[in-house]
Amino acid sequence: MRLPVDFYTLRLLGTVIIALVSLQLVYFWSQNRRATWLLWWAAPSAMVAGTFFAYRDATPKGTPIDMMVSNALVFATFWCIWQGTRTFERRQVSPWPLVAVIALWSGLVLLPGFADSVPLRVALASMVMAGFSALAAHELKRGHKEDLPSRRAATLVISVLAVLCGFRVLGAFFLPFPLGGLPQTSDAASLYVMVILIVAGSATVLMVSMSKERLEIVQRDRALRDPLTGLRNRRALEEDAHSLIRAGGNREPVCLMICDLDLFKVINDTYGHSAGDAVLVAFGAIAGSRLRKSDGLYRLGGEEFCILLPGCDGTAGAAIAERVRSHFAQSFRGPDLAPPYPSVSIGVAAGTAGKTDLETLMRRADRALYVAKSRGRDRVVLARGRRKASARPADGHREPDPPTPCALPAPAPATSAA
Repeated sequence: MRLPVDFYTLRLLGTVIIALVSLQLVYFWSQNRRATWLLWWAAPSAMVAGTFFAYRDATPKGTPIDMMVSNALVFATFWCIWQGTRTFERRQVSPWPLVAVIALWSGLVLLPGFADSVPLRVALASMVMAGFSALAAHELKRGHKEDLPSRRAATLVISVLAVLCGFRVLGAFFLPFPLGGLPQTSDAASLYVMVILIVAGSATVLMVSMSKERLEIVQRDRALRDPLTGLRNRRALEEDAHSLIRAGGNREPVCLMICDLDLFKVINDTYGHSAGDAVLVAFGAIAGSRLRKSDGLYRLGGEEFCILLPGCDGTAGAAIAERVRSHFAQSFRGPDLAPPYPSVSIGVAAGTAGKTDLETLMRRADRALYVAKSRGRDRVVLARGRRKASARPADGHREPDPPTPCALPAPAPATSAA
């Protein structure tokens, strides 16, 4: 049966559609200049559109130079698809496979036996196309840890492209060109163009979709982070606690600390705001170095921080808090430093996941913090109802390294009122 669409009409339609696809990718890149992978995907679309526009006789004939140039463009098209996925996965561009393939092809087309065999040339070219497509699908699959809803579909579409190119290797000796290496037919050429349009359109939609999904994740992460310290903020604490503390199934212990830097206003007034910012950043780094990957460290605002320890009871939590307090205090002691020295007071509260809510834990930890402040600051207080702190840290929490003194600038000169 003949296809209902005339090949030359379909070719013209394909040229327009693929050109618009390329322009669309460039437009989306202009909206997000960091998404350079969109340009890598725009390039093969533009080359395919140019190929459709210049398409006359589908049988690959011509001089060795024609064969070199035309197939080099085909190889570059599929190589760009691969490099687009590599760039999307934040990997470096790899030009040498393309250089090697073009060099090998250029040498082979100079051999009369290879140049005169259309099926053999189609089979080898299809192997290269399938290889680059498979590498592109592999790149996307390797990045599965980044949870993008469109990733699986994009991997599937590119995998289908690799399979179709592999099928073309098998059909090179018994299917008409461009599906194989036998003399072309209008139906075969029309079917080939239709498949390209479907695959290119689907892949473009999915790549743009993945780009938007990644941008949304980045923007959401920025909304949940403190710009100065890079720590997660109060809103992030509420989201994490909702999934941890209010999960009724595990019934595991959970510990929460509220940390407040002592005399922070005095430090700001004495050394300047840049020194105060440095102290905030230093505390985030010191506290974070004492925690496990499963623990959460948050900046609540100003000089107040919060630490969430899943699977940790009050005894172990107080021990960890004491190590954070001690290491932070020692980091700002030295012969060249003068008081006021930065220090931290910590209130610790513990509960059970599924039974204790965030508000209760924060209220109890805040009361313990108030007691620590009233007793002279630079100390840890565990909320009532829990055992006394042990010196042994919870499993997975590191002992502190010898502290490196943190330098503060010279005190700001006093100014007298007029």
